[in-house]
Amino acid sequence: MTPPSPPLKLGVLTDGDAIPDWLAVALREVAERGIARVELVIEREIASSLPAAEPSSRLQRWWHNRSQLAFALAGRFDRKRAQLPPPASLRALAPEARWMKVAPVTGRFTDTFSPEDVAVVRAAELDVLIRAGFRILKGDVLDAARLGVWSFHHGDNRTNRGGPPGVWEVLEDRDVTGVTLQRITAELDGGEVLARSVGKTERFSFSRNIAALYPRSARMLIRSLERAWAGRSPVQATGDHGAQPAYQHRLYRQPRNAELLRHGRRLAGTWMRQRARWRGRDVSWSIAWHFAPGREGTEPHPVLHRYHEMRPPAGRFEADPFVVRDGERWWMFYEDFPYATRVGRIAVREMGPKGPVGEPRVVLDPPTHLSYPFVFRHEGAWYLMPESNASKRLETFRATEFPWRWEPHKVLLDPFDGVDATLHHHSDGRWYLFANMGEPGISYDEELHLFVADSPFGPFTPHPENPVVADVRSARMAGRIFRSGTDLVRPAQRCAPWYGAGLVLNVVEELSPTTYRERMVQELSPTWDPSLIGLHSINADDGLSVIDLQRAIRIPS
Repeated sequence: MTPPSPPLKLGVLTDGDAIPDWLAVALREVAERGIARVELVIEREIASSLPAAEPSSRLQRWWHNRSQLAFALAGRFDRKRAQLPPPASLRALAPEARWMKVAPVTGRFTDTFSPEDVAVVRAAELDVLIRAGFRILKGDVLDAARLGVWSFHHGDNRTNRGGPPGVWEVLEDRDVTGVTLQRITAELDGGEVLARSVGKTERFSFSRNIAALYPRSARMLIRSLERAWAGRSPVQATGDHGAQPAYQHRLYRQPRNAELLRHGRRLAGTWMRQRARWRGRDVSWSIAWHFAPGREGTEPHPVLHRYHEMRPPAGRFEADPFVVRDGERWWMFYEDFPYATRVGRIAVREMGPKGPVGEPRVVLDPPTHLSYPFVFRHEGAWYLMPESNASKRLETFRATEFPWRWEPHKVLLDPFDGVDATLHHHSDGRWYLFANMGEPGISYDEELHLFVADSPFGPFTPHPENPVVADVRSARMAGRIFRSGTDLVRPAQRCAPWYGAGLVLNVVEELSPTTYRERMVQELSPTWDPSLIGLHSINADDGLSVIDLQRAIRIPS
């Protein structure tokens, strides 16, 4: 048995003892798991780099910052809505770490270490330097650790550079807000992207949006350190591949009074319209179908306005349709959700070239919520793998009388904190399980994980590139993976600006036990009908295609 690798040796660049709570969470976890430990703390001597004269009284500070007073007042009010955890003590977190103070050579925005200080850092033989302080670093310190200096930009550097973190995404009413972990290079904003996460913007609140960024930051750092500790590249599958995309936006800075007021008026109008739209309403899902004679395989019909909608009975919605062909008959499994119980169950109904045949029947009705009934055939038998996240395990059911009767078959993963699990039998003979997993501070909508096995019933091994997707716009599964010509296509939900806002089709370019890469090729939105606000699943089998559609409807009290 190969002995575990020794912990990575970390250095932390800081402006003092206090560090953000999210960083402390990450450093504490990697230390407890034996992945990495802080060996050296490099503290900046701030006094040596401050301007000679700073406004001293409160009145003078207000006058000095008068062009940004509106943002300061808005931020003070907003912070009461989402209290961030207080800073943590780095000395308490890493009591055995050695401390050194550095008075860098300063430019207008930059800090440069002296050759003597760089030599001291090199002598520590660090694996990674984590930037939690200082300003823009220049010079030889960028190469003083084996894997360089790692730094977070709390924004997606493809669309947002500058700051403050989490603010402009709210002001400009963007659907998403990103976090970027980079290895700093000499080129400003041109560092190597180690990981990126894109989540849904917490609309109308700077503080809530910032609070959502930080837990994702902790997981990103832990994962990249874990990869490096295991001897792999710290670059995650969710980082950049190939040439860096051009940046075409402004360099963002703290909002000035006129900017805040202009964007604030527009946001206030959006907030009022949203409140009016949803007053007394709830989400409703319905299913639509289309039949194309002679069409074979599991590729859905691509013209969505030609689908025929089936409105659900009063008091319930119907969603997550999966259709399969058995001989000359088609069967559609779906989630049946009564508003009275607010607990989903699995139903089935026969479908044909002219739509529904006969009446539906509930086939799985446990006391806990079920949805996303992934149904498949293996070695002549039919199996059903519904989402059962309330039970925190993933299991399959085997048909004893298809499609009406099912019995428990096998638990695939336990515990399993995931949703929308989808199996794919690949051309390499292996079975790949796609699932959206929940982790502290990360929603099910934000990350896609992979598991690999030689059988659809396991045992499943986590993919080393997990999470293989970290983007709320394309992570969550939206149905079975299908072939379109020579392309392997993974349908996904676009869960921003809200859950189930639309579909995204991704071409899977690499899929193996060690690699995964995909490319988004198309977004689908229900723009053919102004009463619709979303769709979030699509499936087909031999000519019969099904989707589900989202509306905001009034629910009787």
